[in-house]
Amino acid sequence: MSCPECDESREASYAFCMRCGEPLRDCSECEAARANGSRFCPRCGRRLVEDPRSDPYRWLFWAAVASSLLLAVLLSVELIAMLTGTVETWDWCSDGALNVLVLIPTLEVAGVLEGLSLQIYWIFLVVAIAASVLLVFRQSAGAFISKDRTAGRIEKTPLFWLGLLFSADLLLNLIVGLFNLGGSEIPTDLPLGPVPDAFLSFANAAVWEEVISRVVYIGIPMALVALVRRRRDAPLFLLGGFGISRLSLVLIVVSALVFGFAHESGWGLWKVLPTFISGLVMGYLYVRFGIHVSIAFHFGVDYLAVLMDGPMLMAVSCMALAFMALGAPCLAEIARRGYASRKRLKDAPNLEPPAQESIFRRRD
Repeated sequence: MSCPECDESREASYAFCMRCGEPLRDCSECEAARANGSRFCPRCGRRLVEDPRSDPYRWLFWAAVASSLLLAVLLSVELIAMLTGTVETWDWCSDGALNVLVLIPTLEVAGVLEGLSLQIYWIFLVVAIAASVLLVFRQSAGAFISKDRTAGRIEKTPLFWLGLLFSADLLLNLIVGLFNLGGSEIPTDLPLGPVPDAFLSFANAAVWEEVISRVVYIGIPMALVALVRRRRDAPLFLLGGFGISRLSLVLIVVSALVFGFAHESGWGLWKVLPTFISGLVMGYLYVRFGIHVSIAFHFGVDYLAVLMDGPMLMAVSCMALAFMALGAPCLAEIARRGYASRKRLKDAPNLEPPAQESIFRRRD
């Protein structure tokens, strides 16, 4: 039975019934305020999201936020370490060599960089990684440090998703590694610690592996689709950040499979599953936010091997344990969000994603 004052409140153009509080109409500014992450409409005062204090799972969200802030510290330390070793690595590159690998879909050597060409490539890697990490910080800082920060604003930032997925990925990799501990194979020529060949090798992995696995297997097919559909911004699809469609989801899986099996020759079969999982994560970050975010994730994971030796060993080990402790609530938060968005995934377009605003494009 309806409240007797609903009709009177509606005739008076109220958004809510003055007696029972039932919403009577949608304000013209409600949707825009909801998209901006506001909890209330500034025009009619309507609550746009549930009161977070009434959400029994809100602690999962804040665990993801804690992981994001911890990852910001880790990325900063890793970036400083790489920059500190730039000159030493530049000198090492004058006599060093680096194979240029491609995935077609097996891992093949396409050429060799050495001498001056390798030195120039090293500087390119440093610039690409530094730009990627700093761009992530710039995109995310406002939501985390502003006075009007809200959960809605924070969860739209690349740093939030980097932290959420980083902890979950580390925990899953640990679990898979424990199950395969007896048959694990670690390449004997893998450089570890703060040494020039490690700086170069893992920086190359963070950038070049994203090009040959994410750009080649996701970006190029999506750019071709956009080109066939006569989109003028088709080349921008190579940079990622175009959003979700059924085709992009399939390509994420294909890219992750290629990425996973590419590690089999050097590490053994046990390495395929954890790198497949990481490939899914980086593919999602590439599609949703852009190539700079997948590079930042890859850099964060791989440069742990550089810091897990020397003076930073104890501090980084403690951070790794903290990430793994946060991994369980982060996995639960991912499952909760995945279940809540199942209808959106089901209704996703087949080929071209819906227009979304990202660092590389504006909403149509």
